[in-house]
Amino acid sequence: MFPKAWLVWVATAFVIGVLVAVAVDRHAQRVRASTDTSCHNAFRNRRANILAPREAIDLGVEEEEWPELKSLLREFARSRDWSFRDDSRIIPREVNAIAVSVCGEMPWLKILVSENHWKTTNVYDHPGRFTPVVLYSDGSTEQWRRVARELVTDLESKWPGKVRFVDGEGQIRTARPKYLD
Repeated sequence: MFPKAWLVWVATAFVIGVLVAVAVDRHAQRVRASTDTSCHNAFRNRRANILAPREAIDLGVEEEEWPELKSLLREFARSRDWSFRDDSRIIPREVNAIAVSVCGEMPWLKILVSENHWKTTNVYDHPGRFTPVVLYSDGSTEQWRRVARELVTDLESKWPGKVRFVDGEGQIRTARPKYLD
């Protein structure tokens, strides 16, 4: 019939195929399990053109005030029935990192605060800059501006004179945005 070498080759190919299929399925399960489908994932069902910030704020607070900022944003989310996520990390003598996301659906709006202060280098030192607070949205101009006005009001009531606005090139704007008047 068939030579034994050929049967060994077919059996080996079959076993390898099964092992590859199992490995691919396990990988697919891990990918499905790790895919963030929440409003915190800016890339979830989004076009690249809406990922540009709608408003960028440079908030004049140092890392010692980050707990107060997180508390303010947690309350901002709670009062709107939005989602709050805090992935901040403190690793002594290495890094202090604030990573807070507040978001809501319909329309999708997200406020992101993300800053790393590495203790082993001065990488985070940007003279004249503080903690970035960025608003993203795929909603109408009026929708995101309403949220931005509410956010700015809350930030300015907590930290008067410490809310500055950043332009598209990352420079501090000298004038407040007109929609805040």
